[in-house]
Amino acid sequence: MRTHQVAAFVLVLTVAGCGSAERKVAEARADSLQRVLQHQQDSLKGASAMARHEDSLKTAQATVAKRRADSLKAAREKTVADSISAERSRPRDLALMNTTGVTIHFQNYSDYPFVLDSPADCAVHGRIEVLSGGEGKDVDVWLLTADDFTNWKNGHAPSTPLFHTPRQTVTTLNTGVPQAGTYHLVVSNMFSTLSGKTVKGQVTDTCRGLQPRQP
Repeated sequence: MRTHQVAAFVLVLTVAGCGSAERKVAEARADSLQRVLQHQQDSLKGASAMARHEDSLKTAQATVAKRRADSLKAAREKTVADSISAERSRPRDLALMNTTGVTIHFQNYSDYPFVLDSPADCAVHGRIEVLSGGEGKDVDVWLLTADDFTNWKNGHAPSTPLFHTPRQTVTTLNTGVPQAGTYHLVVSNMFSTLSGKTVKGQVTDTCRGLQPRQP
């Protein structure tokens, strides 16, 4: 039984043993007490409703704050990922050969080595031209792995040259080199027994996501 109902019941019992005047006073007091208790109950209900509203507001604010934090985190992660992707795709160059004229003596060669420290999207590209020397004005151009270069120096045919042209005056290169390792760009006049050759060339190794380097 609620508190105001108990109080009213007690007053009714009290009024039952009183006279007419006393009964009216008692009933008036009972009504007043009941109104006070009802007002208190209404106040408690209002406070409870307000508390629930505040809890609901706090929950909504917390949800909004979490969504904002998650959104900012996702934006930061995307920015970092985009930056890493851009850095990996940025081309990096190493000039292997850059000369307007170098002499390669007969039965000799010029070697331009480079190193890839890890697999990457790389390409050796450029142009080599013989300016003078001999009747044919020609050289051999090779792109070799370290093992093939060693074999070639010792008079053995390379097993898997990445690039090779027969003797010619102008050579254009554009050859992919995807694996890690040491490589050699070789401009050879080994076949000539009498004539030196003057050669110019601009050849570059360009990699995405890796900086090629000299040994």
